Amino acid sequence: MNWKFVYPVILILAVLLPLTGSSYALRISTLFIIYTIAAMGLNIIIGYTGQASLAQGAFYGLGAYVSALLVLNGWSFWASVIVAIAFVAFVAFLIGLMTLRLKGAYFAIATLLFNVIIYEVVDKWDEVTRGPRGLFGIPSPSIELSGISISFSGTYNFYYLMLAVLIVMTLLYWLIIRSSFGSIIVAIRENELLAEYAGVNLTKFKVASFVLSAIFAAVAGAFYSAYIGSIFPDITSFVNSFAFLTAIIFGGAGTMLGPFIGTAVVTLINEVFFTLAQYTVLVQGIVFLLAILFMPKGVMGAYYSRKAEKGEKLPKRALVGKF
Repeated sequence: MNWKFVYPVILILAVLLPLTGSSYALRISTLFIIYTIAAMGLNIIIGYTGQASLAQGAFYGLGAYVSALLVLNGWSFWASVIVAIAFVAFVAFLIGLMTLRLKGAYFAIATLLFNVIIYEVVDKWDEVTRGPRGLFGIPSPSIELSGISISFSGTYNFYYLMLAVLIVMTLLYWLIIRSSFGSIIVAIRENELLAEYAGVNLTKFKVASFVLSAIFAAVAGAFYSAYIGSIFPDITSFVNSFAFLTAIIFGGAGTMLGPFIGTAVVTLINEVFFTLAQYTVLVQGIVFLLAILFMPKGVMGAYYSRKAEKGEKLPKRALVGKF
C-alpha cells in the first residue's frame, strides 16, 4: 500500500466530513481526535522508549483541570493551555526523576500509584476542584483576527479546530520519532545496557520522553474540557490510562499509525457501550488481552511483519517490537 496517497485522501475526507450534515459523526470524530493526541503521547514513552507508564490518564486529567480552572477564573483559553502544558510538564519531570530509575513492572506500579494519588487529590480537594461535583460552564475557545471574533462553540467549528490541532500534534509526533532523539529512545528500548555503554544518559532521555508524552496528554485534556464544557474527577482516573494503553497496544505500540487505529477501536467501544458504561472497561480489557495473546505487535506491527516476510521495504522505525 502506498501511504503517500492514502494520507492526503484521509485528510481530504476529514475536511469534507462536516458536509455529511451529521453532528453525531462530528462529535465522535472530535472525541477520536482528542483521544488520539493523548495516545500518541503514550506511544512515545511506551512504544518507542519501552517504559510502561500507567499515568497518562492523570496527565490528561491534570491538563483538563488546570485549563478549566484558569478559564473559569477569567484567563483566555489559549493562555490556559500554555500554563496547563507547563504545569503538567513540570509534574511529569519530577515524577520521571523519581520513578524512571525503576525497571519494568516497578516503574509501571509507581506510575499507577501516581495516577491513583492524582485522582484522590482532585476528588477530595473540594475547595479548588469542587470534588465530585465537578466543574461546569467551561467556555469554548475563541480567537480574534483583525477585530473579528471567531468562536469555536459550535460542533462544526470545534471539529475543524481539533483537526488543525491534530495536524500540528501529528507533525510534532512525527518529528520527534524521526529525529536523533527518536533514534536514541528506540536504542534505549532495544537495549538499555548497550545504549548506556554508548554514552547515552538514560535518565535524561527517559525523563524527556516521559515529559513529552505528558505534554500530549495535557493538550488533549485541555481541549477536552473546552469541548465538553464540564469535567469531573474521573477524568484523571486509571480508566483513561487503560483506555489509552489499550489503544496503542491494539493499534501497534511503537508504530506511527498505531495510536490512530487503536483509538478508533476504543472510541467505538465507548460509543457502543455509552449507556452501559460499567461494561466499557471490561470490553477494553478483553480487547487488550486478545491483542496481547494473538497480536502482540498490534495491527500495524502485524502489517509490517507481513511486509518484512515478503522482503518489502519497511518505513523508518517500523516493527519496533511488542508490549
